[in-house]
Amino acid sequence: MPEKMKALQKTFPQPGAEIKEIPIPEVKPGLVLVKVEVAAICGSDQAVYRWPKHIAAKTSPPFTMGHEYCGMVVDVGSNVQNFSVGDRVVGETHVPCGNCYMCRGGTQHLCINMKSVGKTYDGCFAEYILVPESCLIKVHKNINPSLGAIMEPLGVAVHALQKTNPCGETLAVLGCGPIGLMTIAVSKQMGAHIVFATSRSDAKLNMAQKMGADYQFNSRQDSVVEAVKAATNDEGVDTVIEASGSKEAFIEGLEILKRHGKFCLLGIPTEPVLFDADLFLIRKELNITGVWGRKMYSTWMLVDQLIASGKLNVNPLIGDVYRIEDYASAFEEAASGTVQRIFLSPG
Repeated sequence: MPEKMKALQKTFPQPGAEIKEIPIPEVKPGLVLVKVEVAAICGSDQAVYRWPKHIAAKTSPPFTMGHEYCGMVVDVGSNVQNFSVGDRVVGETHVPCGNCYMCRGGTQHLCINMKSVGKTYDGCFAEYILVPESCLIKVHKNINPSLGAIMEPLGVAVHALQKTNPCGETLAVLGCGPIGLMTIAVSKQMGAHIVFATSRSDAKLNMAQKMGADYQFNSRQDSVVEAVKAATNDEGVDTVIEASGSKEAFIEGLEILKRHGKFCLLGIPTEPVLFDADLFLIRKELNITGVWGRKMYSTWMLVDQLIASGKLNVNPLIGDVYRIEDYASAFEEAASGTVQRIFLSPG
């Protein structure tokens, strides 16, 4: 094995990134070294690349970017029990401490001392990544590595639907980025009766239809509230999953929910959202929840089962693969409004 590797790093507190040659991490007890086959560019990676104020306030360079990946185990430290050289694995983004009251209570994904791969823990936009055993999930050796790499965002969609349980209900997904589109596809597999999709992009709405959405509305052109209420006998929907992070979509979601409806937030707003608590929370008795990543590990188990069933098809969301040296072009395509995940290949 070589001593050094290529890595795409955030080395300065301003927009952009650069390829650096750095030492391959040393394997230590409890840690696993993974050779990265392919890594996906997430919306949060794009934010790190652009370096807006809300990211700069929480993260300090230098660090290796990226958190969605699939790869092969090439070395394991002492005390590693569940992985061996040659295993194909995918990665959990959250690096929990294992000792705080959240971790000890079975909610490691909400760890008080959480580190985040690709931000506060060196990430996967590199030839190798070294992670704790607890942050790996073994997958079938024949899986398409790109499909493996998007199991992490697919898990966000699954976690949201685990919380809301849309079986037999009407559901609205606001925002049709990759996670929103995955939410639509999974909701149909979980028995959602009617699914509404909203986006500002007709291309994304076309993909939403392919993923199973029964109604598609362009929020730039259509009156979403009127359209949804007209299609639901003026009652509204049972569940809203807000996947855009838009404050306008947040308010629309509250307006289209029926009384005692379920509102699940997985899009991340970049600014505070103001709304009428009396009108929505109190008088409608809405149930509002958030989603932060995936449950470790029940969400991962369900994701694996959905893929193994062959009934869930998210392959249309798999986009182009770029060499890591061509990261600028990859980030440009990822930011272009494409409906697909874009990938980097470090090898």
